[in-house]
Amino acid sequence: MRNYSFFWNGYKSRFFRLTVLLGILLYAGAGAADTLIAPTAPRAARIQAVEEARAALAKAEAGGAEYKAPYEYAMAKEYLELAVQELREGDQIGIHEFSAKSIAYSNLAVEKASGG
Repeated sequence: MRNYSFFWNGYKSRFFRLTVLLGILLYAGAGAADTLIAPTAPRAARIQAVEEARAALAKAEAGGAEYKAPYEYAMAKEYLELAVQELREGDQIGIHEFSAKSIAYSNLAVEKASGG
């Protein structure tokens, strides 16, 4: 009777390598698809988003929101700081998310500060 263990061990090894290779290709393809779905914004647009959040926070400060709506003001300020940090680090999606939240909280603070 012949010993076929060499053949079967080699077959399992090739199958394992092929499986790992296919897994790596699928993982890389999913990453490439993710970047195709969410295109990156130009740097000027990211800077503009942060500047709009700064302007909204300045408007809230001018309206007295720091004392009349402290929670909303603090949240707007924190989200602005996070957006600035993301701008420094290069996270392109986080900048827009944090800037939008900062603007929303700033507007809410202005509303509460003005009595509306």
